[in-house]
Amino acid sequence: MQDEPEESENLDPEQLARQLCRELAALSEKRNGWVEIETLVSRTGLPEDVVVAAAVYGHVRRWLTYAVHSVMLREKGLSVVRSPLS
Repeated sequence: MQDEPEESENLDPEQLARQLCRELAALSEKRNGWVEIETLVSRTGLPEDVVVAAAVYGHVRRWLTYAVHSVMLREKGLSVVRSPLS
């Protein structure tokens, strides 16, 4: 069983939002900009509530647009993906 601090460290909202940006960048090469939350859940292996929380965080940071059941990467999110820190 994991300790609480380790678990919360793994659920860092900024890192999770960056992960979503990377997934969205990869997916947007193959289709239009909108990606369903279910697709991100299956690609990342994260629970739906964690994906939604990361999407909301990314939306607040203006990295992506979150609309209930789907997410779209914005230009600022694409620059996050391209930065050396992501």
